[in-house]
Amino acid sequence: MHTLSTPDLTTPNPTGKYYGFWSFAIVALWVILWSVFLPWPVYGGWILLGTYVLADVGSYVFHYYYDHYADPHRSEIARGFQWHHLDPGGLCRGPICETLESAALILVPLLLLTAILTLLGALPRWFALALSSTGLIVLFCQVIHRWSHNEHNHWAVRALQKTRLIVTPEAHDKHHQPPHGSHYAIVSGWSNPALDALGLPTALDAIMAHAKIPRRTGYELGEESPTRELQA
Repeated sequence: MHTLSTPDLTTPNPTGKYYGFWSFAIVALWVILWSVFLPWPVYGGWILLGTYVLADVGSYVFHYYYDHYADPHRSEIARGFQWHHLDPGGLCRGPICETLESAALILVPLLLLTAILTLLGALPRWFALALSSTGLIVLFCQVIHRWSHNEHNHWAVRALQKTRLIVTPEAHDKHHQPPHGSHYAIVSGWSNPALDALGLPTALDAIMAHAKIPRRTGYELGEESPTRELQA
């Protein structure tokens, strides 16, 4: 029998610290790139809005897949998502750079490459803006998710939540309530009502069944539990 061990939240992770630092450095690079070196695209504001909505929709699909289909014994991301439902508050423990680590490992090199190719003229400005903006949002997606569980957020974070620019604790809490089958988006949460109403989880289940990807069963405090569905 496989076991899903409790994530170690007490030992500092130097890799997480390293990528956390570079994650914030990439934000500075993005601002400098678009404010100094590149003319802002005519429809730049619409591109930012579109990528923000797209990232929210993507977080819904990503979250659903890693909750119900990804193998936590092979994927650290899946392990974190599935354990999170047994210990929601665990996401708020440890330094914030640990929260950034998994996404930063992939996105930091991608954003650096995007910046270089754009400066060399190899990418259209609108496409580079869309790609880099989506990457930044995805990079901080888990941080926004973390804030939705944190009862002691900074006033600036609480202001973003009150204005619904990022997902609110009240909205995300619905994801953790029975029957645990909705509100998977964790960026702004704007897409949740529409995707829930359209029955996207059912559609995703059908796609996975057609692809012969089995839906995983739940995990009960470290032991595989085939008798209970994962609490979404």
